[in-house]
Parts: sequence; C-alpha cells; structure tokens
Amino acid sequence: MRLVTGKSRPQSGVADTRIHGTTRQQVGKVFNAVERPQLLPLPESLFPAFEEAPRTVHWDGYIELQRLYYLVLPEYVGRQVQARWESRLVRVFNQRREVIAVHSLAEPGKFVTDPNHLHSPHRHVIQHGLDYLLDRARLIGSHTGSWAEAMAQQRGPIGIRVLHGLLSLAGKYPVSSY
Repeated sequence: MRLVTGKSRPQSGVADTRIHGTTRQQVGKVFNAVERPQLLPLPESLFPAFEEAPRTVHWDGYIELQRLYYLVLPEYVGRQVQARWESRLVRVFNQRREVIAVHSLAEPGKFVTDPNHLHSPHRHVIQHGLDYLLDRARLIGSHTGSWAEAMAQQRGPIGIRVLHGLLSLAGKYPVSSY
C-alpha cells in the first residue's frame, strides 16, 4: 500500500489487487485478513543503537571520544576503560563492566566534567601530575614558568594537556636556539 499525498488513508496499489501465483488469492485481501492482525505495534521509542570502543584515561583524568573529553574517576588514570556512546549519552565502564561515569553528549572540543569526580579522594594523582609539569615548565625559563602557572590556575586540570603541548614544543625547539 502507498499513501497518496493529500489523503489520510492508504490507497491500494497494483500489487494489492494482483492474484498471487502460488496461492491463487488476491494479495491485498490476504494481507488484510490474515497478516495485518498478526502484526505487533511498533515500539514507542527508537531501537537502542550505540557504539563502543576502548579508551585510555589520560593523565588529566579525561578520555577522548570523537574530539570530546569526558572526565572519569581519577583512580582510573593510565588504565583502559570501555566507552559506550549513543545519540545523547556517554557511559564509561571499568574492566568489570561497571558504570564509572555517565555524561551527556557534548559538542566537539569541549571538556565534560562531573563535579563528583573532582572531589574524589584520588584526585591528588592528577594534581601531582600538574605540579610535576609546572616544575618542568619553570626549568625552561622564568617567563615560561609564570605563563604555565597562570594558565594552570585559570584552566585547572584541563591545563595538563596544554602543558604537555608546551613541553613538547620545548623539546623540539630548545631555548638555547634563540
């Protein structure tokens, strides 16, 4: 059956009126009498569809997923977790398949943070890593150290990624070359 524009009820097509070659019965009549009553209603929501992939928790406590960054509990820093995402949510699982983080899907380039994860007793792991990177930035020079401290104060743990980039540049372009 096909729906004709401007009309609210389906209209029979050529296939509905033809006689089936094997059963010798009219296709539309058999469908309406036998098959249509057997059909179940469609589900009220869409079928669940998701993607899943392993991710490593970076030293700043975030995992990267499609150019987005999601915070997980600091005790998983350096470990592999499983990320599952769908149209609205991201779920992060540990190795025992327990949910350790749930976030709303965000725009690319954003850092999504759960305030509960910021107050974890294991947060010192990330802060220790930030202090170490700041010490390395101070070794490059006083201006670099001042800039790194201001950036870390403004951005917090998210600044760890910026510090890694700064230190990588310092390795490629030593201060003595200027």
